[in-house]
Amino acid sequence: MESYGRKETLKVSSFREVYHLFQNNSPLVQKCHLCRFILKLYLQHSLDSCIPGRRLLRGTSGSDLDLYTLRPKPAVIFFDCDDCLYFDNWKIAAYLTTKIEKHCQTEFGLDEGYAYKLYKKHGTALRGLIAEGYLSRDCSKSIDGFLETVHDLPIHALLSPDEQLRDMISKIHPSIRKFVFTASVRHHAERCLDALGISDLFDGIIDVKDCQFETKHS
Repeated sequence: MESYGRKETLKVSSFREVYHLFQNNSPLVQKCHLCRFILKLYLQHSLDSCIPGRRLLRGTSGSDLDLYTLRPKPAVIFFDCDDCLYFDNWKIAAYLTTKIEKHCQTEFGLDEGYAYKLYKKHGTALRGLIAEGYLSRDCSKSIDGFLETVHDLPIHALLSPDEQLRDMISKIHPSIRKFVFTASVRHHAERCLDALGISDLFDGIIDVKDCQFETKHS
């Protein structure tokens, strides 16, 4: 491939070469629109190829590279909250599991380990409690009490501002709307975002109540 400027010529023979030139801040690559397009295409294909089962072309199981092109810019990006926007080696998840287990034993008289069985069977312990009659969808007070109790965690002591995360999200094109989509409850996600220093970067939060307690396992 050759890219011509007014008086300069750039010759490259592979995507990888363009990538290395870009990494080295080559002024020719920085100014060359075609080079930037090729680089984006190369990086997209590299990531696609690393994901098992990812189809390179929408609507087909084939991989004809003559038809491969950049995907359009998304209109919306949804971010999971726990163990996605942050990863703490499952510490907060462990706290939540312990509090859910304790609440199910003390409030509903369930055997030790039964809360986890509800989670495995129904996708969340809360959905299991509703399905098996321990909580009623019609009683928002009891459901809110459960959610408030099990999510009562010292989030600001467990998470800290993440400047790299903030920088990464800030670089997403401003025309793309960003939402947190969580199986947890809104106030828990709000505390996590605030502790991470990124609460101002999102358009909103979609939580378990917004989804009528449905889960990805439903």
